[in-house]
Amino acid sequence: MKRTLVLKLGDKSYELSADVPEEFVLAVVNRIQNQFAQIKNNSSDASIDEILVVMLANSVLNEIQYEETISKITNKLKAFMNLKR
Repeated sequence: MKRTLVLKLGDKSYELSADVPEEFVLAVVNRIQNQFAQIKNNSSDASIDEILVVMLANSVLNEIQYEETISKITNKLKAFMNLKR
C-alpha cells in the first residue's frame, strides 16, 4: 500500500509517496527531521537548500562506506569458503 510521507523542514513541507510499511515511513521521517534540526542548530544561518545538500552529501558518504564494508565482508567470506573446500 502506498504511504504518504509529509516532511516539515523549516518553513517548507514536502510530500512523498512510498510503498513500504508504516514503521519505515515513520523512521525515515524522524531521521530526516532529526538530521535537519541538528544541522540547523549547528548552522542557524544556513538556508534550507544548504542544509539539504549537506544531508544528501552525508547520506551518499554513508552509502559509500556501507558498500565498502559490505565488499570487505563479502571478500572475507569468499576467502573463508575457499579455505573450507
